[in-house]
Amino acid sequence: MQFLVPVLAGANIACGSYLVQSYRMGATGRGVLRRLLPE
Repeated sequence: MQFLVPVLAGANIACGSYLVQSYRMGATGRGVLRRLLPE
């Protein structure tokens, strides 16, 4: 059981960073499209 806590903590950090990165990519893509498309 002692190894379970660091494993879960690492998984939590990895999932959190992945979700933040995927959100940033989507926001960046929307910003680029907004500049390219005329209003």
